[in-house]
Amino acid sequence: MDQSQNVLADMKERLNYVLSTKETAVQQTLALTEESLALVDTLRTVLQSIADTNIEVFSQSAAMLDDMQQRLTHILMTQGYQDLTGQVLKRVMEELDMVADVSIKHATPKTVNGSEGFGPAALSSEKAGSAASQDDVDDLLAQMGL
Repeated sequence: MDQSQNVLADMKERLNYVLSTKETAVQQTLALTEESLALVDTLRTVLQSIADTNIEVFSQSAAMLDDMQQRLTHILMTQGYQDLTGQVLKRVMEELDMVADVSIKHATPKTVNGSEGFGPAALSSEKAGSAASQDDVDDLLAQMGL
C-alpha cells in the first residue's frame, strides 16, 4: 500500500508542477500579447500622423500592422485552450485526491469478531451504501466524470 501511496503522491506532484508551469506560461503569454497589441495601436497612430508625407509607406505599414494585430488576437484566443486544459488537470487532481482517500480508507485493516484482515469480507450491516453490482460502480464512475 505504501508503494501505491507513493505513486499517487508522485503523480500529484508532477501534475501540480505541470499546472503551475502552464499557468505561468499562460500569464506571460497573455501579458506579452496585450503589450504587443498596445504597441501595434501606438505604431498605427504614429504612422497615421506621418501618412501625408509618404502614403505608400503608410499603406504597407498599415497592412503589416493589421496582420500583426490579427495574429496577436489569435494568440489571445488560443489561450482559451490552455484555460480548458488547466481546468481538466485540476479536475484530475481532485479525482486523484478522492482515489487516494478511498485507497487509504480501504487499506486500513478492520477488526471483525477479534480477527483482523483485508479483503471483501464484510458484515451485512457494513454493506449499506456499497455498490451491489457493476452497474452501480459504472454509475459512480460516470458521476465522477470517468
